[in-house]
Amino acid sequence: MTTRSRKGCIDCKQAKVKCDEVYPSCGTCARRRRQCSGYGRLSSRRSGASPGPVAAKRRASFASSTPMPSSWTPMEDEGWTEERPTDTWIVDTLSSTTPISAADYMRSMILEASTKAPPPLRGPALIPLSEILAAEKPLIELYFMRHPSEMVMSNDFFIHEMNRAIISLLQQSPTAVGEALAAIGENYVKDAVEYALVSNRKMRLLSRLRLTNKDGHSPELVLMLLLALCGVELVDPRSDGSGTTLSALIDNVSMILQFHTREGKELNNMAKYFVRGVARQDLLISLCRMQRTKIEPSIWLDEYSMCHADRLMGLTATLAPTLSRLSALAEDVQSIMNSYSTIDVEYTFIECDDLPVRRSDLVERETSIRAQLVAWRPVRDCSMSMQMSQKFLVHAYALRAAALLYLFRLFNRPVSSTEADVEALSMAYEVMAHISGSPQDIKLSLWPLFIAACELEKPEDRGHATRLFDDICRVRSTVTARRTKSFCVDQVWPTRDFGGNWDWMYLARLGSNALIPL
Repeated sequence: MTTRSRKGCIDCKQAKVKCDEVYPSCGTCARRRRQCSGYGRLSSRRSGASPGPVAAKRRASFASSTPMPSSWTPMEDEGWTEERPTDTWIVDTLSSTTPISAADYMRSMILEASTKAPPPLRGPALIPLSEILAAEKPLIELYFMRHPSEMVMSNDFFIHEMNRAIISLLQQSPTAVGEALAAIGENYVKDAVEYALVSNRKMRLLSRLRLTNKDGHSPELVLMLLLALCGVELVDPRSDGSGTTLSALIDNVSMILQFHTREGKELNNMAKYFVRGVARQDLLISLCRMQRTKIEPSIWLDEYSMCHADRLMGLTATLAPTLSRLSALAEDVQSIMNSYSTIDVEYTFIECDDLPVRRSDLVERETSIRAQLVAWRPVRDCSMSMQMSQKFLVHAYALRAAALLYLFRLFNRPVSSTEADVEALSMAYEVMAHISGSPQDIKLSLWPLFIAACELEKPEDRGHATRLFDDICRVRSTVTARRTKSFCVDQVWPTRDFGGNWDWMYLARLGSNALIPL
């Protein structure tokens, strides 16, 4: 009777299966699609072989915004063991260049994500790396290195908060979540080093999402996968930016939330955390397209959101209900405008006073929304430092000023009167006064910048706005940023210069133009 060898690897011993004892990682683990953990201290007993490699435990602590080396390329080998010389990151620091293994880097991310600032969301201490394909691990690392720091507001707490939330679900569903993170990371590889890799990750993610939703998993996992698909679309450098994919994803989130709430179930904090990410995108798309929001703020706006800064909304979470009502008003105004005008290149503005736009119900709603915007004050988050609060307050007041300008232009369209244009320009200057600081500080002020920039006519004003657009696009390279800049700079401004109807709301209604902002 054959006895099991005592020299097997750690994983085979734990699984109680026969190990073929191949070094440095056994073939049994490879056939089981697991990452071999090695042989520990028993490896030196192997006849004719040098002592087995015992990975040195290094401590590494990197900020999530660590820049990607320009010479980096994904690892082609199927292994992900620390002893392989190709499995290292070369991270430039101020003092030296230190080789850090991929496994060490992931562990350092987990350590930072689980020890920083007391979270509303708690993540696990370890990730089951053996259940993630080796080819996807470097792409997941790219997600942790770039995505949180580029997508969220400039605050380390938000980066670690987002990492904790992702790591928690990665622990629960490593295959599905790992594939979603790898899809985002893959786009960064293409963007950074032009690594040509044709894949069908989006289709695979959609298929995975259908199975996950059908199996009745927790809503936070489904919402996270939908948010990840939004992230894939936003950072994909090859996306045509039509916005149809984002809209479809938001529709799916809305349906899931409606089904969940209809059943009388409460969303937990984790689910609300992911909903807020999609809800912000829904709100901005709705305002730009003059349509109602699909995700009601009441679903995610809880007590925590009302007294804490958010990673994407900053101190403006409590402004979301008013902005949602503003987008609904815009849809109703546009519906009336559509019934009284033909949308073509010969379109000429019709005075709002000659239309039923000034019906009492719309006037009452306009007055109510304006009063709410004027009376609104940002969230008070006492946990933030004075310097950080100052940056977030600037962002909050820029958003409110832009909303007031947006409301004004709903009923006082460009070229309707000289007085209206002068008033709108003054309001645009107020918005621009709140958009200042480093590119990291203004990267989530794209919508206020767009609303104000459309009013600018002087070359020096447009030059300043263009520089701000460039700063945002440089630190937050998303399809929305690129398209919004192009819509303003390449369409609104030239149309005004040539004496055409430069009303951006009208231009967005044309629909067929490829530069419609998201």
